[in-house]
Amino acid sequence: MPDSKDTIYYQEGPRCVLLLHGYVGSIQEIGRTARALRKAGYSVYAFNLAGHGTKSVGDLFQVHPNEWTHQVDEAIQLLEDERYKQIAIMGLSLGGILALNAAQKYPNQFSAIGAFNSPCINGLDPTPIRRYITSSIRRILSHRKWSDEDIQQEIETLTPLMNQQIKQIDELIIGVRDNLPKITTPTYIAKSIQDELINPKTQDDIASKLTHTAVHLDSFQDGRHVITTSPAFRDFQEALIDYLDQLAWA
Repeated sequence: MPDSKDTIYYQEGPRCVLLLHGYVGSIQEIGRTARALRKAGYSVYAFNLAGHGTKSVGDLFQVHPNEWTHQVDEAIQLLEDERYKQIAIMGLSLGGILALNAAQKYPNQFSAIGAFNSPCINGLDPTPIRRYITSSIRRILSHRKWSDEDIQQEIETLTPLMNQQIKQIDELIIGVRDNLPKITTPTYIAKSIQDELINPKTQDDIASKLTHTAVHLDSFQDGRHVITTSPAFRDFQEALIDYLDQLAWA
């Protein structure tokens, strides 16, 4: 099992949560959740998706979403090799899309699925997601002492690649959305009322399309899109652990 700055791996018991971070994020944004799960007695495995958590902001836009789904496949195999029989796969935003996608590919593999503020109905709204990405790039490069002029030039260079990748992610989302009724694994959904990137109602729409499984949806009044670091993170952690504790692990 790999162990590096690009992974989190806590070995605490036979029940393991494969935890996936969001778009333009890294394992840092799910670190608190991973530690809370560890404290509650769950093993946790998480990793940086390709292009995320690197020194170059442009690395992200060199990656096709198929590489992320392949990484998830590899992580599942790693956990099987580690002899885990009880696995829940859960993710934030894009991570939730990847979790739902894996559940469709491997219908009898998981004890539970989790999707936290995932844009799995209408896809990525280009305007707020572009604003979110460019804001993240500006913050990172400003921290590295880049000039405003150089930052703007870098953003203009990366914008065509960004737009292409957003379209590719939307193609993945459409495939996952259209197959939601086929999922039979118990599913946990977290909805942030203050989500600044996607309409919170999206989570209700996901739940309504999961017609062949038990769905548990929790709403968090103070939650923002990255709920794992938002003001609601403690409430979210408690609700998630309560769900897992009551789950009939298969």
